[in-house]
Amino acid sequence: ANNNAFGESKNDRYKAALKQFTDTYGDHRIAARALYNWASVLQEEGDLVEAHKLATRGANAFPDTPGGNQCHNLIETIEKKSIQVSTERVWNAPWPKIKAWYKNVDKIWFRVVEYDWEQLLLRNEWDPENFRRNQGQELLGRAALKSWSKDLPITTNYHAREEQIDAPQDLAPGFYFLITSHTEDFGANNNSVNYTGFWVSDLAVVTRIRQGTGVIEGFVLDAESGDPLKEATVRIWKRGGRNKRQYQAAGDTATDENGLFSVTSDNTQHVFLAEYNGHKVSTDYYNNRSCEHKPKPDERTVFF
Repeated sequence: ANNNAFGESKNDRYKAALKQFTDTYGDHRIAARALYNWASVLQEEGDLVEAHKLATRGANAFPDTPGGNQCHNLIETIEKKSIQVSTERVWNAPWPKIKAWYKNVDKIWFRVVEYDWEQLLLRNEWDPENFRRNQGQELLGRAALKSWSKDLPITTNYHAREEQIDAPQDLAPGFYFLITSHTEDFGANNNSVNYTGFWVSDLAVVTRIRQGTGVIEGFVLDAESGDPLKEATVRIWKRGGRNKRQYQAAGDTATDENGLFSVTSDNTQHVFLAEYNGHKVSTDYYNNRSCEHKPKPDERTVFF
């Protein structure tokens, strides 16, 4: 009946029917299936505390039964530990926060590892700054420039919570990975390890595509003041090779007095690395000539 019902009172009626069923047949193992379905509705509604109570009741009363096993699995889902971390892609003053979304954990460990951005660009085909999981052991095997931990406010409702954490401010200019874990050993068992690439740099790069010309332009700027930087070096990579996936070096150029540089594209993806006074930063998007085609007028008739 629930699968075919609709309306605002659907869930309330379903929960009432399940409660009546468990009250009537609470001493039969099939009641565990009713408790599981009841708890599942509460989980969908966001009442994870009550869902956990009902599932625990079913799992304890009827272990090693189909319903009891369903309740056990639901408890595992609700109690699952998780952490997701994000931060600004470029760190400079004012220094950013590290944002952590977490549940069912009370502490997070951090490592900062330096990495060669050019090496990463040449080995990763699609997303140069996204370190793949199967490459994680390489990062974990490198010496950490910084290591620290942060106690997190305990969550009692099984819901994810956001915590903002101060980022270290004494890193030299360069490219790094921020590695996070909710176990101190950064191991793979019952753990979630995150890898987030970021730059420490006083530079900013803004790019644009000249539609219909195949020209990509960009500005290299001081990130704090916004002033253009003259004679900044801009190194260019573009996709090439047999499968058109790997990036290949395609020369370099320099900015003019307005901080402007310009490159003629050949309808392939480009990445730019700006360098100035010991600081570097790459573009975060892969610029190409996908917008170079001139728009053509079209007519449409809409009946309504």
